Amino acid sequence: MKRFWALLVMASCCAPPAPNPRIPTDTPNCGAACDHLRQLGCPEGQALEDGTTCTQFCEESQQNGHALRPSCVQTIKTCAELDACTQ
Repeated sequence: MKRFWALLVMASCCAPPAPNPRIPTDTPNCGAACDHLRQLGCPEGQALEDGTTCTQFCEESQQNGHALRPSCVQTIKTCAELDACTQ
């Protein structure tokens, strides 16, 4: 049993640290990007089935290191152009 605990302690202290996600800097643009999507009539601007708003989804995704590029989304002219922002 002592050996198990020793291995567990060794593994936990010597495990490589989890990588830190790069946090996008344009998160404050999420609200405006979602407003723009709704103005264009894009379904991505609507709330999810669980009630999460577009803005909430954008902000949480960005904070978790998943760049949704709201500053780019604000510039699109049609819903079809949204794909260009996510590439």
